[in-house]
Amino acid sequence: MNEVPQKEIRLVSINIFKKVLSICDKLEINVWIMYGTLIGAARHKGFIPWDDDFDIAMKRSDYTKFIDYCINNPESIAPYYIDNCLTNFEFPYYITRICDPNYLLKFDNVDYTSGVFIDLYPFDGMGNNLEYWKAKVRNKEIYLKTGIKGNKYRSRIELLKFLLWGHNLINPFVGKNKVAKLIRGTLSIYAKKKSNRYWVERLDSIAKKFTWEESEYVAPVAWDDKVRGIKRSWFEKTKWLEFESIRVPVPGEYKKVLKELYGNYMTLPPEERRKPTHSYIAYRKNDKKTGM
Repeated sequence: MNEVPQKEIRLVSINIFKKVLSICDKLEINVWIMYGTLIGAARHKGFIPWDDDFDIAMKRSDYTKFIDYCINNPESIAPYYIDNCLTNFEFPYYITRICDPNYLLKFDNVDYTSGVFIDLYPFDGMGNNLEYWKAKVRNKEIYLKTGIKGNKYRSRIELLKFLLWGHNLINPFVGKNKVAKLIRGTLSIYAKKKSNRYWVERLDSIAKKFTWEESEYVAPVAWDDKVRGIKRSWFEKTKWLEFESIRVPVPGEYKKVLKELYGNYMTLPPEERRKPTHSYIAYRKNDKKTGM
């Protein structure tokens, strides 16, 4: 197998997204680019120069509709495939990846392989009171809805996320010090006694407590604890920005989204931080440069 250069990964990612976008058009559902991909569109009109990541998001109901359609109609997403806990019991994340099978990605310290992929994140409602997500804050309305007091709601999500991830660690004893390594290692050993699906279902039961429609604030509740304070109204309209050779859909108030997530997102980070966030090596399974 041949190791794949960054340029080829980017081209494959764009081709995968084109397929996703065509299905979304057919199903009449919304999709937006997010995270580093959104920064790239706003700041560079394409990929962040040192990265090849491609992230997209949908509200939960559209996410479910898209996944169900692709699973039940695999020819619609071909030549790509859906990789998540519904199609792969050993999938280690609470998101979905749309992958190109002509490639093989090997990850550091995670017992998981995939094709070149783009990440699809489900956004759920967070309710209407952000204070509840801070430590030691209680809210009667949310307690009645979830049955969980104070910041235990957020803490339980973080624990379940680690158990899902820890289930797939090759070396579970990771951390900055001996105590962290011992705690993570012990939790990972415990996590391996259950299936990935088991942990995903428990995350599901918490993440879906609030609907998109009833919430003032939305987030990938069971994935990214740093994504807080994004208003649902910022997604009510969709705009289009240039991204490499195509145009991509973004939240109507994408500048507010980026400012909330990253602060001054137009300023480049220090040079030592200008590196890809994924720790994997990508290989082409044959000599044909698929997706080029």
